[in-house]
Amino acid sequence: MNTSPRPPTPINSPSYPTEFQQIILEKSQNFVGRAFAFTAISNFLQHCDRGYFSIIGAPGSGKSSILAKYVTENPHVLYYNAQLPGKNRAEEFIATICTQIAQTSQETSLPSLLQQVSDKLEPQQKFIIAIDALDAVNRTNQTPGSNLFYLPRYLPRGVYFLITRRPYVRKQSGLLIEAPSQILDLAE
Repeated sequence: MNTSPRPPTPINSPSYPTEFQQIILEKSQNFVGRAFAFTAISNFLQHCDRGYFSIIGAPGSGKSSILAKYVTENPHVLYYNAQLPGKNRAEEFIATICTQIAQTSQETSLPSLLQQVSDKLEPQQKFIIAIDALDAVNRTNQTPGSNLFYLPRYLPRGVYFLITRRPYVRKQSGLLIEAPSQILDLAE
């Protein structure tokens, strides 16, 4: 069956860095299916008041495309891609995400910014940060034993992370979290 490509979905958030806008468009263009993934994300967001939702799968399984499509359909979601050259270091992640969160704030502590955001959320509002390719993080300059990208162990109410990564042994995950979490394994 031949179908013509769908036009690119516009990115509705001017806060995405240009290099992220391009990859979101590339990954979400011509995306179809995978409704089960979006249902799982929605269910997690509805049933947990904060947390980490992970999409895991082998290379080429569609993790990045699912996340890109989610971002295009939910323009309030902040986006970061660790696979891009120079974007796999914690200091680059912190600077980029903190800039997206608060254009005018001098605060550079992610946990402090997330708490400020949480304090301003209405009871049913959600603040979501999507991180693609968490397995691509370069940990050489991070404090030993710290979370990948210094992601917070605890999350304030209404704050969520949607992450994609390849499968790994839990002991080698690089994440220690004390928040609700769920894994969607695309191999299942």
